[in-house]
Amino acid sequence: MKLIHLVTICSLILSFSLLSDQVTTIDGQIISGKVTFSNTGDIQIADQIIKKPKIRKIIFGSSPSRSELSDISFRLYQGNWDITPDFTKLAIDKSGLMNHNHIDLSPLELEESKRIYSLQYGDAFSRWSAPNVQGKPFTITATVEATGNGGVLLAHGGYEEGYALYLNAGKLHFGVRQKRILTVAGDDLPFPLNQPVKIIAEFTKDMNLKLKVNGREAAKVEIQSMINTHPKEGLSVGFDQRPSLVGQYRNDHHFQGEIKKMELKIMGIGIIYLGKLKISQKGKYIFELTAAAKTQLKINGQKVANNKGIFLPVGTHQLHLTYTQLNTSEQNAAKKSLILHWSGPDFSKRILTAEVGPQTNSWQPDDTAIPSKGVLITDGSFFARQATDANRTHVSIGDVQFERKQIGTIFMRPLSIFENRELINKPAGVLLTDGTFTEGKLLRLNNTTVTVSSILFGLKKLKRGLDAAAVVVNPIQPVKPQHSILLNDGSLLYVKKYKAHNNILELPGHPLQKKNFPLKQVAEISNGHKPSHGESAEQKWKSHSTLGRQFLGERTQRNMEMIKRFREAQIKLAAAEKAYAKAMRTLPAAEKAEATAKLLRDTELSKIEVPRAIYKEKAELHAKTVSDLKNTLKHQELSCTKACEAFITYNSAVQSRKYEALKNLANLQINPTSFEPHEYEKKINQSVTQLKKVNQDIQRLKQNHLTAQAQALESDLKEISARQKENSAWNERTTAHRLFKKAMGVFNEAEQNYQAAKFSADQVRNELSRSRRDSEMAKGIIGILEPSLQTTFQPLK
Repeated sequence: MKLIHLVTICSLILSFSLLSDQVTTIDGQIISGKVTFSNTGDIQIADQIIKKPKIRKIIFGSSPSRSELSDISFRLYQGNWDITPDFTKLAIDKSGLMNHNHIDLSPLELEESKRIYSLQYGDAFSRWSAPNVQGKPFTITATVEATGNGGVLLAHGGYEEGYALYLNAGKLHFGVRQKRILTVAGDDLPFPLNQPVKIIAEFTKDMNLKLKVNGREAAKVEIQSMINTHPKEGLSVGFDQRPSLVGQYRNDHHFQGEIKKMELKIMGIGIIYLGKLKISQKGKYIFELTAAAKTQLKINGQKVANNKGIFLPVGTHQLHLTYTQLNTSEQNAAKKSLILHWSGPDFSKRILTAEVGPQTNSWQPDDTAIPSKGVLITDGSFFARQATDANRTHVSIGDVQFERKQIGTIFMRPLSIFENRELINKPAGVLLTDGTFTEGKLLRLNNTTVTVSSILFGLKKLKRGLDAAAVVVNPIQPVKPQHSILLNDGSLLYVKKYKAHNNILELPGHPLQKKNFPLKQVAEISNGHKPSHGESAEQKWKSHSTLGRQFLGERTQRNMEMIKRFREAQIKLAAAEKAYAKAMRTLPAAEKAEATAKLLRDTELSKIEVPRAIYKEKAELHAKTVSDLKNTLKHQELSCTKACEAFITYNSAVQSRKYEALKNLANLQINPTSFEPHEYEKKINQSVTQLKKVNQDIQRLKQNHLTAQAQALESDLKEISARQKENSAWNERTTAHRLFKKAMGVFNEAEQNYQAAKFSADQVRNELSRSRRDSEMAKGIIGILEPSLQTTFQPLK
């Protein structure tokens, strides 16, 4: 940022002094001490009088309670350098802000600091011993003599992620595979055979694959991004070690020829750390620096010799540490170290560097445009205080009240460059946390919510910072300021004039003219326009390389995805809580209806017990009479059968034996002369005797028939009695069944009502359980994401 002169201070300002202020003159001199303003605008500091025209900038500060390093940032560059370059002329590949007061070494990735690999035919590396090309540009140089039209020169990775340099159908190809998609830079000309050929394959940081053959640019292809994950398969030279192949070449892919020389070089890193070194006691300070690369330490622009003292007065000083990996210092890579200690008059040796684990969120990319909650005034001033109330005419910020027309944008949380761009030239409306902007009008605002009226979603109450990121009240109409005032909290105020009295800064004519600022809250006063936070962020954006911008863009995309998941979890939580509340309201009535229906069901259940018992008794009795009737019928059938058989036997005897005996006797009596008298008499006696015997047998059979007939008659009477009993039991059973069925009908209706009420209550209970489960799941997701969101959007200090 170009520094500018301090303009004339009002002649009415009284003299005042501050401890650990810093004055920068137009010739670059930095002077620390207490500042005294004269009525003419000249400044006295450290026994020096600085004339008004020679002052470039004044930085105010207060005495620190402890000597420490703070407000640390870094700028990272990538390149292959033989000497330390002028980094001010290079585009930044990555930048960030530390979340703690130590120089974080994680951007250097020192644990994988090896950059240059000399390779030869047959070399094979496992996954973790292979070069770490994740997110890094690299170059492959080789001199080869091919004797055939195919074969792999070098392959690293597989079909998911990786890269390969190979000959296919007599032409050279450099392929990179990302998320299974293969991008290939291929030479259109045949590869020279049977002669040494120099090859250079580059994956450049401006997202290009380049291929050179004997100095000729053979191919150049754009690619979307760096290799984003460490390839899961290792590296091999002269072939592609399996299980999967990187490029589109045959399984028989061993290189046909000789690899005379090959080198893979990962692009080196240069990094500049900047910070504020706060000194609480003046004296001699010693800095001890150990590094595996070229380093340089400066305090207030002055080079600091290693292990040699430098005098520092009380106040805040600028620390500038440069670390550069040079091509000539590869032999030191094994040290894997960057350690900076310091000691002073009031403390012994302390470390200023820190190696933080890869899972620790110890720094954040420098893509913040709006550093904190605050308000953008219509003249472009940013006041880093939370708006506390808003109505149709005024907006309140703590004890300061603005007219509504003076308010430009109200910020609910810090915004990234990309989010802030969504607000440029926008009318009144709201920027939602998911990055969408909707036109609307601010109606009300308090410490937790903001109410906006929009054609799109009507009247809606949004949670500050969670639903709404910013609200545009009026378009910004910046004016050219005469002074720019930066406060310690990040406020940047543009004013035409100011006054200082009794260590109080006053801003006459400014919307904040009723607000007095103690000078201890003032960080800097500059003449002219100091770039706003958004303008500074855009300047930083322009200073980044394509790789650096992609890095910032990817971070914002990840943040938006995280916000989207967070918002989805919030919506699910809100829906679950709404469903839970509805279920809780519905459950008492549902359970009451269930209990009432159950009581009626139980009452009717008790009423069916007597009819049920009677019906059961009558049914059992009827069953017994049916059984008795069946037995009687069986006995009757048997008796009838016996009577019938006795009658048939009797009748047969009468018809056959008796009639035959009578016939024989009659024949003797009709023809007595046919026999001798004594023989006739004998025949007659025999016939009479036979007839007598037959009559005796018939009489016996008759008696049997009469006995069987009597028994059959008795069986008939028993059958009639049994059938009467069965009929009576059936009638009693039918009556009992009708009464039981009637009682069951009443009970069934009560049971159906109870089951319906129970089903409704179960639905409510299930909804209660489901909403509680959904709520817990949503809370779990929110609990996981919220710390990341708070870290991502925490106010910068």
